[in-house]
Amino acid sequence: MKRLFTIAAAVAVLFAANSSYAFKADGFYIALGLSPSSSSIEVDPAAAVETEQTYTNLKLGWGMPSGLYLGVALGISSGDLITGHTGVTFGYMASNGFQILGTYFLTPKFELDSSGTEFDEGSGIGVELNQVFDITGSFGAGFGIVYETFETTQADGVDQDVSWQYMYPQIVLAGSF
Repeated sequence: MKRLFTIAAAVAVLFAANSSYAFKADGFYIALGLSPSSSSIEVDPAAAVETEQTYTNLKLGWGMPSGLYLGVALGISSGDLITGHTGVTFGYMASNGFQILGTYFLTPKFELDSSGTEFDEGSGIGVELNQVFDITGSFGAGFGIVYETFETTQADGVDQDVSWQYMYPQIVLAGSF
């Protein structure tokens, strides 16, 4: 898997040098990121718990001709850790298809499948780096890497500080209308 992403990154650098292959969001923008991932949950004072899940990342927003992007994000996952969080996203989408996006998550919530424990009442931040290539002018596809970190203060309605982190590669499908 590591070798595949190294090759993909090398191809991206070659294509990014020629902007005719780049996907540029100008107007309404929608993107779907898909990835299997692992995460670590640290429940104070207990030890960290490793989880496996499939993560889906949806972005809706507006790409401006200057490259600035403003929108909303929805993240959901299924597997050992069931999550759902929404947030506000801002960033820059370069004319060569490179994207850097930052998200402030307003409503993180997750449930640990093995115990049924629900965690909420917190916030989080995320950073996403993508390279998207043009397919048809309005649609693009590419890949990226995502880092997200969250903190919650409630576990099944009881005050308890919990943090969790994601860092994963993703496949990106995008459209601009």
